Amino acid sequence: MIRICLNQYYGKYTNFSKNFVKPIGLYDTEGVEIIEENDSMYKEALYSTIDDIVSSKEWYEQKIWTLYCEGDNKLEIKPRSARSISRATDISRQEILRVINTIKKEINERLVANFGDSIDEHNLGA
Repeated sequence: MIRICLNQYYGKYTNFSKNFVKPIGLYDTEGVEIIEENDSMYKEALYSTIDDIVSSKEWYEQKIWTLYCEGDNKLEIKPRSARSISRATDISRQEILRVINTIKKEINERLVANFGDSIDEHNLGA
């Protein structure tokens, strides 16, 4: 009986740990101000960076990226699903994920290099 109680207390997926062990909120959200002007500038910079990086890639990587982002109804490819791309194209799931992660990494690196200060402000809500 004691062992059951200990498993309930230290278990990751039990109701006890969800309700009592993990903190509910980490930040006070009443003092956070959201500025709409920076949000549109941030989105514009994000989309232009994505377009620049994807257009500089080879056609193979561009096609994988568009299938991953948008999907395809004819081939029954779901958006954001490497498995459905793999089933439809017979390209290994690891190769698809490698291409997607490489593009994401380049996007993040360029955003941090070019807009690092404004990205930090945007994430903090200042």
